[in-house]
Amino acid sequence: MALDISARRNLELTERMRDKGKRGTLLWVLDKTSTSMGGRLLRRWVNDPLIDVNEINRKT
Repeated sequence: MALDISARRNLELTERMRDKGKRGTLLWVLDKTSTSMGGRLLRRWVNDPLIDVNEINRKT
């Protein structure tokens, strides 16, 4: 699913609109990764969510 820039901004997926901080965003809540590579992968998944049910089930 493609989210345009304004949708990402309004949903505050990775940064807050007010101060561009990470605290309080969806990514901040979900990010319990131990490595920076895992954090980057999670950020990519949050920014570009899947819509195909088979792909979603394959990743779980």
